[in-house]
Amino acid sequence: MPVNDRSFPIAHPRPARGWVNDPNGLLLHEGRWHLYFQHNLESAEHHRIVWGHLSSADLAHWREEPVALEPQDGGDDEFGCWSGVSTLDDDGHPAFVYSGVLDPEGRSTALVVHRDPETLGYTGARIPAARMPEDPEVIAMRDPFVFTFAGRRWVIQGAGLANGSGALLLFDATDLDSWSYEGRLLDAKDPALDGALHASIWECPQLVPADDGESWILLISRWILRPDGGADLLDTVWAVGTLEERSAEGRPPLAFVPNTSGRLDAGDSFYAPQALALPGRNLLWGWARESRPQEEADQAGWSGVLTWPREVSVRDGRVHTEPARECSQLRTGEVAVPSSRWTELPDATDIEAAASHMVVALAEGDRRRVVWEGTADRVVIDASLLEVFPATGMPVTLRAYPADGERWTVFSDGDVRAWELGPSMP
Repeated sequence: MPVNDRSFPIAHPRPARGWVNDPNGLLLHEGRWHLYFQHNLESAEHHRIVWGHLSSADLAHWREEPVALEPQDGGDDEFGCWSGVSTLDDDGHPAFVYSGVLDPEGRSTALVVHRDPETLGYTGARIPAARMPEDPEVIAMRDPFVFTFAGRRWVIQGAGLANGSGALLLFDATDLDSWSYEGRLLDAKDPALDGALHASIWECPQLVPADDGESWILLISRWILRPDGGADLLDTVWAVGTLEERSAEGRPPLAFVPNTSGRLDAGDSFYAPQALALPGRNLLWGWARESRPQEEADQAGWSGVLTWPREVSVRDGRVHTEPARECSQLRTGEVAVPSSRWTELPDATDIEAAASHMVVALAEGDRRRVVWEGTADRVVIDASLLEVFPATGMPVTLRAYPADGERWTVFSDGDVRAWELGPSMP
């Protein structure tokens, strides 16, 4: 943790310095959790991205591991190892599948890197499994996601189309090292979406089976091209629907049929989550972006936090998320929070509020700066990060930076229990 930096997270793991964005490569392997992420070790800016690596035995306490992937000079990922996933190859060994970016224009190739079963390290070979399809309407492609359906391995990638809208590209990945392009699994023209997925590019697509045993959950992060040539990372949207085989000639062999859709998080800092499908359980992590000027991040020497892992379920056709139960292991001493009075909190605090109305503020003396107000079951404060989980409705992920002399405070009109949180890393 940087010295005297009260904005640096305590209970959310990340390296002490550098840039962090999308969570990648989520994997539970041989009893250990592996969390990879987009990372620049050299500065607090997005540039020549590598894959950082954290691992954990209990999903709460983490250790930093050596960098897992870094760009190769002259290779398809010379400009950066962008987002992707972990999967298992035909021999049951882990492999990385990711977007290798060649140049500043973002031209990408889906690359596969296998793990060496003897050394347990990842081989240096970057296998180009899929390049841009020969479809004149597809002008951008990135962020492969691997899933299994009907006994076969498939991959989806996010895409941008020449008409300014997003799409999902489908690949048959029966051969993990060489995919076959099968067309578009979904695009924004689907009337069931009712405009919910309007974007210039659909980024970081995730497609996992829901806990009801029938539906599938699709997650899309929306990248919007501005008129001035810049881009906005808008939000992440979910759709719940069915995944179906079809045999019509000239059409993709799979179809995702959406039934309901909505935003995954109502905060302005949440983006690019990655989901991990496990037997009887789905988890996801998100990227909590900074909301301070880049100059302040540069001065601090770091940027970006990964959220706590969240349990993902479907309730009444809508996606619901809440903190993974293992995160409670970070609780230390309980903090008394009397009803109907302001209470000062530690910089890292986990609050259970039983749907009480609360106000969370940064305060110095009698001056208060309200960060969030509303009704929630759970509120997690960690230095400059706030994760709010209502009983119903969307979570809210926010960033707020304590000034010198400010302390986190809470006011509640109901019963509240709170615990100070210990560090997630040594």
